[in-house]
Amino acid sequence: MFVAPHRHPAVLVVDVHVEGKWQPLYRVRSDEYDYQRAFFDHDRIRAMLFRYGWPVYRTSYDNFARWLAKQIARDVPDADKARMLLERVPTPTPQQARDGYEAKRSLAARVVLDLAPFREMAP
Repeated sequence: MFVAPHRHPAVLVVDVHVEGKWQPLYRVRSDEYDYQRAFFDHDRIRAMLFRYGWPVYRTSYDNFARWLAKQIARDVPDADKARMLLERVPTPTPQQARDGYEAKRSLAARVVLDLAPFREMAP
């Protein structure tokens, strides 16, 4: 089915800073941290985020992070910062998947933005 699957894909992690503490807002495939899940689960958005894990797409990822910060500023009024991470997660072998193995993640990209300027932009 797949000629060459990516063995170290990047996944998006979104946190907000509220009252001095970082709190999860979005985790891929999470029922608990599901901010804008329908958006993030769309095939085209998943393909876009997949590409953002590659260094050549860093400028595009930074632009996306600013766009997302504007959405978060509107939707999460108590948050003063947003943090968007792309974490590389090695694809487990079939046996590791059966055993419930948790792979060690590494950081592909990180953007932390103050949300105040994005609130000032809002109409």
